[in-house]
Formats: sequence, C-alpha cells, structure tokens
Amino acid sequence: MLELCRGNGGLYIKAGQYLASLNHILPKEYTDTLSELQDSAPHYPFDMVKRVFEQDFGKPLDSCFKEFHKIPLAAASLAQVHYAVTNEGDEVAVKVQYEPLQGQFKGDMLAHRLIFYLLAKLFPGFDFTFSEGEMETLLETELDFCNEANNAERASRNLTIPN
Repeated sequence: MLELCRGNGGLYIKAGQYLASLNHILPKEYTDTLSELQDSAPHYPFDMVKRVFEQDFGKPLDSCFKEFHKIPLAAASLAQVHYAVTNEGDEVAVKVQYEPLQGQFKGDMLAHRLIFYLLAKLFPGFDFTFSEGEMETLLETELDFCNEANNAERASRNLTIPN
C-alpha cells in the first residue's frame, strides 16, 4: 500500500495519510507504515507551477510578482508552497495545486473504491470500504482552494486583535 501511494502520488498520498490517521481503528502495522507519507511528499518542477498559475490567472507569473522562488518552501500531497514578493512589495506564500489532480479526481476515487472493495474480498480483515465517503468529502474540500482562502481570511479576521 505504501508503495502504491508513493508511486501514484497526489490523491493516493492523501488517501494513505488519511488511513494513517485512523490509528484508533486500524492495526498499528498499517498506520505506522503509512505514516511515512505524512512528511515525504515530493515536489513538482517549477515548469508545472508556472503553467498552472498562468492557466488559473490568465497572465504571466512574472507580471504578478517582483520575486518568486522556484524551489518550494513546502510540498504536500495536493500542492506545494512557494515564497514570493508581489509587485507592491508584500511577502506572500503562493500555494499551487498539482496539475493533474482536478482532472483525475473522479477516476482516482473510483480506483480507490475498487481497490478497497477487492482488498476487502481478498482479505476480509482488511476492509477499509467504510472510509470511502468521508475520504472523498475530505479530498473535495482540500482541493477547493477558494474555500481554503475564505477560511484563511475568516481566521485572520477572528484572530486580529483590535487596537
């Protein structure tokens, strides 16, 4: 399972991370092994970052930033974060979702359901089919960066201390 998640990346790494978090339900051997996925996500090349940014915003990345670091500050299962400085001089973190995720989501979720179904049939003690709905909802939410931006703005407003 660990190698399946690593080899397919993206949503598979996220699914493995989700299963690793179920240490109150799943055997320790599974959660300990899959927990390796918590901090070992590979990053994608800058060409992909630039392409995704320019497709999403309809303008060249260079026109939006005075400075943009090509090496990410962090890489996760669904996106990576780059340090940048806007043309106005503001330091920002730019989170860029990995290119293939949106187009593959439905197919990957179908593959997850099929894999879990087959594993449950072949190994009755390995039935993870209970997690499908919750995992799909969690992944849809995590792929919605507009929702994430709204939550960040709301958190900022709620945590701002009045003068």
